Amino acid sequence: MKNSMRFASGLMFMMALVVAVLSSSSRAQTCTKAAGETAVYASCSGGTNLQGSSAYIDTVGLTGGTGDVCAQINTALKSAPAAGAVIDARGVLGSGGIQLCSASPWTGTPSSGHWPPATILLPAGVIVIPGQWILPNQTRIIGQNAGPASAGGAGNTTIRACVKGVNGCTAAFSGSEMIVMGSSATVDNCASTGCTGIGIEDLWLDGQGIASLSGLYNNFAVDLSYAKHVNLYQILGNGLWLTGTSQNSGPYTDIGFSLGSASATSTVCVRIANVATRGVHGLTCSGSSSTEPNYAVVLDASSTSIEDVEIQNFKTGVLVGANDPARDDALLNIQGGTNVSTVVSISGGSNAVSDIAIVGVTNGGNSSATTISDNRTSPATNIKTATVGLYVLGDQVDASGSKLGFSRFTTDPTVPSWSVEGAKPSPLTGCTVGSLYSNSQGTGTGSNIDTWYVCLPKNKCSPTTATCWTPIG
Repeated sequence: MKNSMRFASGLMFMMALVVAVLSSSSRAQTCTKAAGETAVYASCSGGTNLQGSSAYIDTVGLTGGTGDVCAQINTALKSAPAAGAVIDARGVLGSGGIQLCSASPWTGTPSSGHWPPATILLPAGVIVIPGQWILPNQTRIIGQNAGPASAGGAGNTTIRACVKGVNGCTAAFSGSEMIVMGSSATVDNCASTGCTGIGIEDLWLDGQGIASLSGLYNNFAVDLSYAKHVNLYQILGNGLWLTGTSQNSGPYTDIGFSLGSASATSTVCVRIANVATRGVHGLTCSGSSSTEPNYAVVLDASSTSIEDVEIQNFKTGVLVGANDPARDDALLNIQGGTNVSTVVSISGGSNAVSDIAIVGVTNGGNSSATTISDNRTSPATNIKTATVGLYVLGDQVDASGSKLGFSRFTTDPTVPSWSVEGAKPSPLTGCTVGSLYSNSQGTGTGSNIDTWYVCLPKNKCSPTTATCWTPIG
């Protein structure tokens, strides 16, 4: 019993000593507050008091809320913890709503050797940049609003490329793209397989009609990297350009593109080159009515979806497989408009193009326009029906090493297809030459004896006044 009491007394002493040490440590802790840090309650100075939180930095606290917004963001990034921070630049105001950046917010080298993850809240107004922004790993820039695709306005966030002598710019824009999603540079802290978590939201990119300048470029950002509600204005290169090792990036949603008063035949609204992404969902492309660019969307990639698209003042809406192989792609709800000669064109070149599903495409009521042009078939298939519900180009069909053609199915009645019903075709005349028909109830006896039919031309029918369904075998 005495031993037990001694043990209990010793344990109580040790616990009291630990409490005393912890209390002393707590009393010794002081509250720290740095410029721009948001105040939070925490245990310090012997009690619960206000101290700074480096997880949220308001750039207004750095210099009083005026001046170079990019320089203020750069200062905040260099003081942010390695785990990352939210940097709030919404209170930084420029003269007349326009402010000129001296350099990118990611200029120089942070003390840790690489930029920390950050969510950067940009102010409303126009931010004029002298050169491209390269966004590091796990970086998001979020504006106040993208506004309409055709023009900026109050309450919107616009990032504008420098033109010498305009908005205080002393030199022309440096770089071939405005916003670049990640890089392999050590300072950008990306894995060898690519950057993750790079996002661009609710802003407006103005290329100022600079020749060949692209808007949003992703060559290195992969999973969880995206763009959402971004408008691209006066971009004469590629509005949205996805290539390189940007696989599995996206989706890219609610993207607007307008040339305004600028024009160039080589302008492309969206270009996807040899990389599988999570697709573009919600896209408006408006070219030039005076000089229509050749192509709005250039899809040279596989396993990608393009959905909910409106196009006007481009000669061709969506071009598939012209420069690289394109397989297993889906085009859904594509609408052509003013001056669009061909809404969807499947290239007939040497690249492997197959398994393309087109669902819901319309020429907008333009009777002279081609709704779908399929140049893989021979001869080429050109459908001018105003709306096509479904068109599927399957795999190439070969026999003894020779190309026979492609499997295909469409709901459009003007081109050959393959239909299935539980009875003989009725009526037996007026079909599209070359079409196939399967009678799933064919029995070999009785009225439904035949199971497979082909549509023959008039001169092979009797009477020779109309095309006709004729049983095979």
